[in-house]
Amino acid sequence: MHTNFTNLINLNEIWLYENEFTGSIPEFTVNVELRHVYLYNNYFSGPAPQLNTLAALQFLFLSSNKLTGVVPNYENSPLLTHFSIARNKMTGISPHTVATFFGLEVYDVRKIYPTRSTPHSTLHMHVLMLDIILYVIFMCYRYLTIS
Repeated sequence: MHTNFTNLINLNEIWLYENEFTGSIPEFTVNVELRHVYLYNNYFSGPAPQLNTLAALQFLFLSSNKLTGVVPNYENSPLLTHFSIARNKMTGISPHTVATFFGLEVYDVRKIYPTRSTPHSTLHMHVLMLDIILYVIFMCYRYLTIS
């Protein structure tokens, strides 16, 4: 897909899922109003986009593509509540990455693997998922006690 979205500065939603698009994901960093990105079930390849300039981003669905590399850290997207990058060929997921998502409601990283320096055992994946679940429970409790 060779699309240039730089002229669409007021663009706030992208719905391009299930289209069999190939190539790298287009650059969206100039679309600062972008809130919802739905690019799942395509054939996008290469690294996941760095969208750290999108402070309004709420929904990011990149699952079921052929993305590679490390799962990006979207800590500069404080409104991000739904994040799915499952079923790609990525590595590097960790509880630290989860810690950057304060208002997270959906975090789908199925079939994403830890970095190579981390053992690839089933036990490790269960511990990692337990860490993520405990963190989400802690954040929910913290949110409820503050409200």
